[in-house]
Order: sequence, then structure tokens, then C-alpha cells
Amino acid sequence: MVSSELGNFKDQLCRIFRSLALGLLLIFDIGALAEDRGISKGLGQRRQIMESHMSKVLKAEDVDLMIIAGGTIGFFVVDLANLINIAAVKAAMDGAKAVTMADLEYAKHKIILGSERKSAVILRSYQN
Repeated sequence: MVSSELGNFKDQLCRIFRSLALGLLLIFDIGALAEDRGISKGLGQRRQIMESHMSKVLKAEDVDLMIIAGGTIGFFVVDLANLINIAAVKAAMDGAKAVTMADLEYAKHKIILGSERKSAVILRSYQN
């Protein structure tokens, strides 16, 4: 009887260790996956990434990439590059010679919220 209880205890202990080991592997692998997928981690790193992409674009004197970097937590590297591209396209469409903070804010909001939906129809029952 003691040996059967000891066997059950060992089985339970092994299950606990396996689940803990699996949990630790998942935690460390997710961290490695985040690094592999290019998730930018720190504020300074995001600013540096945007700075390197802004080197190809004229920027206005009011541009402070540290402010933009503060609002881009969780952005992938490609999102940061896309932010600069969207801002440059907006500035060009507005006829500006350089990208401004307003263009960068517009681009950030466009990435976070998605494209503006101009064709959405609101039914009269919802307009009250």
C-alpha cells in the first residue's frame, strides 16, 4: 500500500515538473521568437530604427523621433519602416517638402487604427 502511494506521488511530481519545464520553455522560446521576429524592445532602439529610415527622407525641424518612439510600443521593425513610408507619402500628397510631426502622427494612427473607412454606411436606426 505504501509503494502504491509512493508511486502516485512520483507520478504527480513528474507531471508537475513536466508542466513547469514546459512553461519555462514556452516563456524562453517566446522571448527568442520575439527577438527573431524583429519586435523592437526599447525606446532608444525604436528611435534608432526610425532614424535610419528617416535618413532617406527630408524631415522638418519640428520632428522629434523620441516622441514618436514613445507611442510605438510593440511595433515590429517593419511597422516602424512602414510608419516612415506612410508619413513620407502623406507629406508628398500634401505638397510638403519635408515630413513633419503631424505626418508621423498621422502614419502612427493609420498603422494602429487602420485605414480610414469613407464608404461605411450608417443606418438611420443607429443615427439617433
